[in-house]
Parts: sequence; C-alpha cells; structure tokens
Amino acid sequence: MTGRREFFSYLDSGVKGSVKFGDASAIKIKGVGSIIFKAKTGEHCLLTGVYYIPTLRNSIISVGQLDANGSRVEIEDGVLRISGRSRRLLAKVNWES
Repeated sequence: MTGRREFFSYLDSGVKGSVKFGDASAIKIKGVGSIIFKAKTGEHCLLTGVYYIPTLRNSIISVGQLDANGSRVEIEDGVLRISGRSRRLLAKVNWES
C-alpha cells in the first residue's frame, strides 16, 4: 500500500474500503492497482493488488502478498532478500543493529 498516486501504472479508483492496523487505527482505501518497479537486477517488475491510500505517509509491502504472488522472501543473518518467480534477486535489504 502506498499514498503515492504517481507510483501506479494502473489504478481502479472504484475500489473502496479500509485497512486496520495493530493499534486499532484505520485508514481509507481509495483504489487498488499495479505498480511497476525497477529491481536490483535492472528488470522491471509488476506488483499487483496494491492499495492506494492517500493519507499513508510511508509505502508498505506485505510479505504475505509477495508470497501469494510467487515471490520468495528470505531473512538470514540480518539480510532480507526478495526474489521473483524466476528466483532472480529483486531486492536486498541489510538491517543495521
């Protein structure tokens, strides 16, 4: 989910709803669509089912959604790696202690 309209290559603004967070707060969904992003490999990848929430200050990616889309998510020794369906590396994030 993201509040950045310019990220979407496609957006269905007819989809409405809300998302609830762990602190019991809720924010309104103003659409759902697809985002194309450039992976670490330089490839362009499509992420579908992304909620557009204008009031959201930070973009959030769901590990469950990545899994449902066939991606591989691995965390080991403080490093998060996300690979696509073809098992090519899309993103790598190092956690700092």
